[in-house]
Amino acid sequence: MKVKVISRSEEEHTRERTSDLLKVQRNYDPLLHQFEKAHEYTRALNAVKLDRVFAKPFIAALPHDDGVTCLARNPKLVNSIIAGAADGEIRIWDVPAERVLRRLVGHTAAVKGISFAPDGETCVSASTDATVRLWKVPYAPFEAGIVQQDAEPVYEFQGKNAFRGVDHHWDRSSFATAGAAVDIWDHSRSEPVQSFAWGADTVTSVRFNPANASEQLGVRVPREKHKQAYNDALIERYKHMPEVKRITRHRHVPTAIYRGTGLGAAGSRCIVRTAPDRTVDRTVDQSGPARIISAGARRVAAKARRIVVDSDKRKLQRRIDHSAPGSIIVKPERKRKILAQVE
Repeated sequence: MKVKVISRSEEEHTRERTSDLLKVQRNYDPLLHQFEKAHEYTRALNAVKLDRVFAKPFIAALPHDDGVTCLARNPKLVNSIIAGAADGEIRIWDVPAERVLRRLVGHTAAVKGISFAPDGETCVSASTDATVRLWKVPYAPFEAGIVQQDAEPVYEFQGKNAFRGVDHHWDRSSFATAGAAVDIWDHSRSEPVQSFAWGADTVTSVRFNPANASEQLGVRVPREKHKQAYNDALIERYKHMPEVKRITRHRHVPTAIYRGTGLGAAGSRCIVRTAPDRTVDRTVDQSGPARIISAGARRVAAKARRIVVDSDKRKLQRRIDHSAPGSIIVKPERKRKILAQVE
């Protein structure tokens, strides 16, 4: 008598993680699937067509006198780009007309970084000559022909070391530079607002990152990307529902900010929660924060009372669970407040 034993590997039929999809076993035998080759050929045609559709075509070559070291796109205009070269020259290009709108002259060394302001009308450039310059960006005229002109910087920020990169904030009038340290600058101030330095290495790149706090960091597999996109679509679809709206608006803030207490004499600093998604740090006088303190004290008292009530409920429930049935009589909350009845 012959006994046939089916041998299977556990790794081929189990999931690595509980969130992984179940593996589907397929038989690629052409005798069982006569149209498999035709299906794969159709998919290959669709893939190569989409690849050509979304490919970036070559438009034009925009010449410089020296090598291009940085490039930036105008966030408000699709036909305007700005390029910096190793000789310190910056050119603003009109891409459809393939012409230079302005030559920004001022840097004496290689330009290492360029970034546009959110309005698209100004830009900042960082160079190894230890300067950051603020420039005015013109619009492309409708007339054809050569319109190249030289332009001077609107303002110059002097640094202590060579700069290796720059990035403008997407909403504010501030920008960050990279070099021996990471400096935060403001358009209206000649010195850095903040400076972050660590180690002896030079920082070569800096970016303002408007990231999502709940987004997974690191490299994500396609399955995880599809799941995140599906969850975002669900939240967008049901964002008007009360429970979804409440959870979306909720923010976890530090205890000191949540309580709103700790104000002392006149001129003390007060951190006030003004909206679900931001906090405001301001200086208040002696008479100003009275309302803020009372509101914060009420929140603290209510929270402490809620903690005590929940603790008493848990204690009573444990006593009932570990006692004989009927040995503990629970009074209603309304009758607990009555100390005595007088007829």
